[in-house]
Amino acid sequence: MAADGFGERMEERAVIRRLEHWRQTGDAEALQEGLAWLERWMPLVPAIVKALGLLEAEEVRAEVIEKLLLGDKPPLLVAAQPRALARRSLHNAFIVALRNQRRQLGVQVPGQAQVVAEHTHGSSAPKPDELLDEKRLLDRVVRAMETLRLEERAALLLLHAPDRLTEEDWRTVAERHPPPVPLRPGDVLEREDIAALLFPGTPEATAYERVGKQLQRAYTKLRRVLATPEDIEEDSP
Repeated sequence: MAADGFGERMEERAVIRRLEHWRQTGDAEALQEGLAWLERWMPLVPAIVKALGLLEAEEVRAEVIEKLLLGDKPPLLVAAQPRALARRSLHNAFIVALRNQRRQLGVQVPGQAQVVAEHTHGSSAPKPDELLDEKRLLDRVVRAMETLRLEERAALLLLHAPDRLTEEDWRTVAERHPPPVPLRPGDVLEREDIAALLFPGTPEATAYERVGKQLQRAYTKLRRVLATPEDIEEDSP
């Protein structure tokens, strides 16, 4: 990355051109290049990751990127200083997430998706001192996973804990593919690989966006179900 201001402006223009090309043509490669640069512009600060947890921090960043790139006039593509806008938007979103964290229970804990998967797919329960109010949280975690649609649940687990995906869910995903069916993944997947698994035959850029929306819905539902009763009362009109 260029260190001088002129080099940074040239870099910004090049990134914006690739994203504009994606908007115009649906070129998945241009989208991937643009997203890679956005993640460099919007790094996950260790202190934020420690406070929110990696999953929550990644979700916040993904939501910010989506808001910057979508719509009739994507804010990032019309900004005079796109890098500054991206960083400021992420900074503001993190402030909101940190404030909301005080009103949530468990979702922001690092590895929460893994905990969810373990509770609902047969792994051993965590030690009593690892979670607050173990039984109450377990009941709400089970309800949370039950609220997810197949695509939401599969996207979440393939991204974080593919070994916890049930055989029934995997068969449903595999049956979407013509023979030979894909091999079941043993390691976590990148989002583009999840897109190819969940939405075969769909254009890459479209499938990638759909996976992002499935994950966003999954995280939102988990937060809603895992919210404390006090939070629910407070949010009620």
